[in-house]
Amino acid sequence: MHNDKWEILIEKYLQGKCTPEEAALVEQYYNSMERSLPEFYHGDADKISQSAGRSLQVIQNNIALARQQANTKTTRSLYKRLATPMRIAATLLIFITAAVMLYRQLNAPQKIVYKQITAGTGHTLQIILADSSVVLLNAGSTLKYPENASAATRDVYLNGEGFFDVKHDAARPFIVHTNKLTTTVLGTAFSVSSYPNADDNTVTVVRGKVQVAHEKTVLGLITPGKQISYNTTTGHSRLYSVNADALTAWTTGKLQFTDQSLTDITRRLTRWYGYRFIFANSKLTTCRYTASFNNKIQLNQLLGILTTLGNIKYNINDHNKTVTLSGNACNQ
Repeated sequence: MHNDKWEILIEKYLQGKCTPEEAALVEQYYNSMERSLPEFYHGDADKISQSAGRSLQVIQNNIALARQQANTKTTRSLYKRLATPMRIAATLLIFITAAVMLYRQLNAPQKIVYKQITAGTGHTLQIILADSSVVLLNAGSTLKYPENASAATRDVYLNGEGFFDVKHDAARPFIVHTNKLTTTVLGTAFSVSSYPNADDNTVTVVRGKVQVAHEKTVLGLITPGKQISYNTTTGHSRLYSVNADALTAWTTGKLQFTDQSLTDITRRLTRWYGYRFIFANSKLTTCRYTASFNNKIQLNQLLGILTTLGNIKYNINDHNKTVTLSGNACNQ
C-alpha cells in the first residue's frame, strides 16, 4: 500500500471511522510491527539514540494498553479514549521505523562503479586513479578501475601491460587482477604484463614490495630488481633477478628487447604498429635479439635494422597490414 493511502487509513482508524475490515488491517499491521521493530532496534542499538529507544518503549506500552482495554470496552469508545495516545504511538512508530531504515540505507555497502579504458595501437596512455595512483598502459592494453576514491579496497583489472605507481594507503591494499595472477601492494612502483596470447605473465618490481598470487596460492613476495614469471600453460612460476629499468623502458618511450625471441618481439610490434606478422620459415621464431629503438620509429625502418642482424628478409603489405618474414636462418 502506498504511504499516502496508508496515512489516510491510520487517520481514519484514530478517528474511529474505519470499517471493521479496515480496522482489522491496521491492527494486523501494528501487531506485525510490534514483532519486527524490536529486532531492528536491538540490531542497531548502538546507532539509534537513547531517546528513540524510549520512544519505542512508549509505543509498546500504548499498544499493550490498547489491547488490555479493548477486552472491556467497546471498539467505538476505545477509538475516542485512545485517539491521542494512539496518534502519538503511530507517529513515533513511523518515525522509528523510518530512522532505522534510513540508517541502514546510509550504512549499506557503497556500490562500486567501474570505468574501463584501452590504450590504442601505437600509444601509451596515462591514467590518474581516484586515489592519486598513476597507471601507464602500454599499447593494446585495457584497465578497469573504480571511479570513486571511497571504495573499501583498491581493485583494478588489467588485460595487457601496465606500469603502476601506487599511492601508499596501509588501510586499503592496491590489488591488480589479471587473467591468472593477483598482485597486492600498499604503495610501490611495479609493472605487470598479462597479454592474452602471451605464454608468460610477469610482475616486475621497480620500487617497494609486492605479493603475487595465483588464485589462493602465493607465488612469492618480490622486491626491487626481481620478477615473477608465471607460465599459463604449465602453471609453473619462477623468480628472477632482472634489469627492471630495461623491462620497463616502454614507459619512457622505448621499444627495447633484451635477448628476446623473434616470436615475442613480433607480438610486441603487432601491439604497437597494428601489423600481423607471418613467418614463412618457422625456424625464424627462435631467433633472439637485443636491441633498443625510439617508439616513434617507422616500422620499415625498425625492420630494416632488425633484419640486418640476421639472415632475414621482410615484406610489408600495407593493404592487409601484414609483415612476412622469410629467410633460411638467423645469426646466433
